[in-house]
Amino acid sequence: MFPARWETYTLFGQRDDDPWTRRELERGLELLIQEGSSELRFCFFVNGLDELKGKPSDLVSLFKRLWSSSSNLKLCLSRRPWVDFEDAFRNCPRLMIQDLTYPDIIHFAGLSLHAHTGFAELKSREPCYAANLVKEIAKKSSRVFLWVGLVVQSLLAGLNPWRQDFRLGGKTPCSACRPR
Repeated sequence: MFPARWETYTLFGQRDDDPWTRRELERGLELLIQEGSSELRFCFFVNGLDELKGKPSDLVSLFKRLWSSSSNLKLCLSRRPWVDFEDAFRNCPRLMIQDLTYPDIIHFAGLSLHAHTGFAELKSREPCYAANLVKEIAKKSSRVFLWVGLVVQSLLAGLNPWRQDFRLGGKTPCSACRPR
């Protein structure tokens, strides 16, 4: 898979400790897929394409090249909906996990907030604001559960009984909650 490194090892009896290059790793992956026996099947799960270094177009090219080189390859790629990825994989089968998490986010945020005594006090002072808080969290989360967990934790820390100035994003109460 890595002919230059193998040659160094066989000729000199030692490992090549130089850092692996991206091109070297890509070529090794291509060789594995293309030259593997026809009985081998591969399935690669790659999480966070948008978090990898490099241009999105380079990653798109790599995965399209790999996928087109073998009928024995399945790819499961996870990424944020960046334009480069959306355009490149538009016609590929997809499962949008974030579209399935919204009810779970509402449930988690609601249970977490309603279990806190500070939230009960907020509800009594500003019922409209408190009622919309869970929906706002879910809407602003872009359906990313990790973000929801961090925000709820931060909100709960701010909902202490001695805090009278709590506001999500500094918003004022809705018109139905304003004192007349």
